[in-house]
Amino acid sequence: MKTNLDLHVFFTPAEIINISRRGQAGNVYIVVDVIRATTTLSVMFDRGASRVFAAESVEQAREGARLFPGRLLCGERNALPLPGFDYGNSPSEFSRLDLTGRELILATTNGTRAFYACPEEATRLAGSFYNAEAVTARALAVAQERGGNIAIVCAGELGWGFARQTFEFVGQRAGCCFDLRKTRAARWSSALACCARGNTGWFV
Repeated sequence: MKTNLDLHVFFTPAEIINISRRGQAGNVYIVVDVIRATTTLSVMFDRGASRVFAAESVEQAREGARLFPGRLLCGERNALPLPGFDYGNSPSEFSRLDLTGRELILATTNGTRAFYACPEEATRLAGSFYNAEAVTARALAVAQERGGNIAIVCAGELGWGFARQTFEFVGQRAGCCFDLRKTRAARWSSALACCARGNTGWFV
């Protein structure tokens, strides 16, 4: 079991393009879109969903629903509801539903697309404040067992800026929960997230 792990933070999915796609089988990528997508995914499972398929595009989501009737079609584009979809992408909306045994397809502007930026052979997890402790424990267990490292991926697109909640999640996980060797990006995310909460006494 590997005990000496590295932690890296990708501030946008676009940054992952520059890394090698080889030797990624043991690595774990935690995709974070706190306000909507990854929180919504956690709530869906909490409400009883058996499986949720993250779609890269609206077209892929529609095709999935066509091929497998009965799967609920959920999502948004640029925060607007999509014609013909059963539900949107609001955690509060799904918190009121009984999804026991249901299968869902979710397509969002940033969150679900970010999963596809990660290396296909790596383990990809959805992280949010809602499941923070569980996703941290799972990431550590998988990376240690498979001899890999951990990366946290902010789901926002380049040019859209950071959602404060997403950035605070990244800093909290990077700074408090992972006792790992941190890359420079991970150290900066820890310090900047702390400053965003008003504590300017934490320096890198």
